[in-house]
Amino acid sequence: MISDEGHDVANYSYSHLKMGSVDTNKIKDEIAKCNRVLEEITGKKNDLFRVPYGDYNNDVVRVARELNNYTIKWYVVVYL
Repeated sequence: MISDEGHDVANYSYSHLKMGSVDTNKIKDEIAKCNRVLEEITGKKNDLFRVPYGDYNNDVVRVARELNNYTIKWYVVVYL
């Protein structure tokens, strides 16, 4: 419903790990797996990746870009 109403839905990783402390294969798996789930739910490809805990390094940003995701730090949630 959120996506259908035009709001962005961002990837937050599949298992909510501290991404700065895992290897690049795990980073790729976490982002790709969550992207697949989001696409199944929304019917749309995702291009935003919000890093859990704000914990990232250059590998996280690089792998996200390889998967066509932009790494974002924070977001604003508006409750109506």
